[in-house]
Amino acid sequence: QSAQLQMLRYQINPHFLFNSFSSLRALIRTNSAKAEEMLSQLSDFYRYTLITRNSTFVPLKEEIEAIVHYASIEKIRFEDKIEFNFAIPSSTKDFPVPTFILHPLIENAVKYGMSSSPLPLIINIKAAIVDDWLTVLVENSGSWIDAEKTKQRTGTGTGISNLINRLESTYEGNYSFNTFEENGIVKAELKLRRAKNE
Repeated sequence: QSAQLQMLRYQINPHFLFNSFSSLRALIRTNSAKAEEMLSQLSDFYRYTLITRNSTFVPLKEEIEAIVHYASIEKIRFEDKIEFNFAIPSSTKDFPVPTFILHPLIENAVKYGMSSSPLPLIINIKAAIVDDWLTVLVENSGSWIDAEKTKQRTGTGTGISNLINRLESTYEGNYSFNTFEENGIVKAELKLRRAKNE
């Protein structure tokens, strides 16, 4: 099971790296200072990759720190066309989560939100704990886009399927994952119960 989780985890990283380098290449042509800042954020993100390479679980706060680096990269790229908001109570920050479990949700919010939302694209990342369950909610302004129909145009399409495979391997049904649109907001809701093998 550990080997399977590692394999699924590493399938996510090259997907992010490909998109990051595409963004960086475009920025180098227009603003070298911001390109340097983006490269620094990428370095910090991949430092997290190295630190957690042998970890199945990390505290939520470490996942959020990695997402903040990703958000900073996208903020440099899109400037006032995108806005990130974090609402992560201190009570949730030590809850153990699988490494790189949130990144596909944030990446999809950016990718599909930028093509369906009025600008600026608003992305909210929220967390809460009720009993033994952690809920993470990723919201983006815009409308629902069928990822299956657009994956060849916008990316590899592996992020969410990997996420679900990892959840099944780790939580054996003690989780829920739902995506839906409500009042012009696309929501991805992930609920995790404390895993026995954390």
